[in-house]
Amino acid sequence: TINMFFVSKYKRVTYGVSDLTTIRDVQRMIFAKEGIPMEDQYLVTWSGRVLEDIENGILQSLDNEVLIIYERGRLLIDDTKAQNFPDDLHRMLRPIKKYNPLTLRFYYSAAVFFMRRELELLNHYIIALSIKIDMCETEFDSVSVGVNKLIDESSVLLCEMQPEHSDDKSNDIIKKFPKVNEMREKVFNIFTHGQAISEALNDILTAKEQLKEKFSKISSEGLSSLFGAAVEELETAMLIDERETKNPKPMLKIYFDFLKARQDMLDSDNVVHVAQGFIDVEIELFKITASFRSFNALLSHYKKEWLDMMGTDSVERIFFNFPGDATSADHLIRSNIVLGH
Repeated sequence: TINMFFVSKYKRVTYGVSDLTTIRDVQRMIFAKEGIPMEDQYLVTWSGRVLEDIENGILQSLDNEVLIIYERGRLLIDDTKAQNFPDDLHRMLRPIKKYNPLTLRFYYSAAVFFMRRELELLNHYIIALSIKIDMCETEFDSVSVGVNKLIDESSVLLCEMQPEHSDDKSNDIIKKFPKVNEMREKVFNIFTHGQAISEALNDILTAKEQLKEKFSKISSEGLSSLFGAAVEELETAMLIDERETKNPKPMLKIYFDFLKARQDMLDSDNVVHVAQGFIDVEIELFKITASFRSFNALLSHYKKEWLDMMGTDSVERIFFNFPGDATSADHLIRSNIVLGH
């Protein structure tokens, strides 16, 4: 079996798997049972590793781990109301003043079980938010390094192409190839857009740090205290003399306080702002990464052209470690730039 926590659906389920079950098979099960399109699913371990279908046998190593299931563009909980109240809890609410010890223990055990389950779900959700924050941090750091290199290297190439700063050989090349002026303009366009991307990243950095501050204030401590109080009530009930009867009022108060604290927390501004805020950050980072890759591909293309014109390897080639970078084609600019320039 494999245990999974669905973030936006705020629930934990268990699926049966075999030694031959692949990640793709699990995604098909999720689509069939939960209606989440396969292309919108992200299966992530508690260590923050996104599982890929090519990882054969990975499921067998997750027997004791809860796999977190993210849905693209969604971190907010679909329905924050508590679900599946045990029938025994409903019975405990009947207008009976006192119960015998056996019945009382039975009802109290149901209440403690329910609270434990809800506390586990809440902690799963907090962990899921934390992992999503870490994933955004990693993507942000990666693209920031790339954009800084893009700005630096496009600036170097611009200097090489300036007649007043070039050596005699470069001047000869510039005169020989009139298209150098056109290329210089394109490289300057890359440089200016690189600066614009850097400014956009600064805005994201500010928003990201504010969201992290809000996230640091999210805690399940209040619910944990109420759960502890419920456990104490159950332990006390275990010691009641079999001939006594007792009113469940103390446990009922804890139970309703727990439900209110749970609902207030899930609906709080901190939780809502953090969840929606990091989805917004993720979307902006996706746009910026697409733009960066396009500009980076063009810069590599123009450097190659410049090297070919110079007929020398004196100008160091610039490549960035982003997968999928093309080596030519201005059409990438038109198809991928999404910064509004």
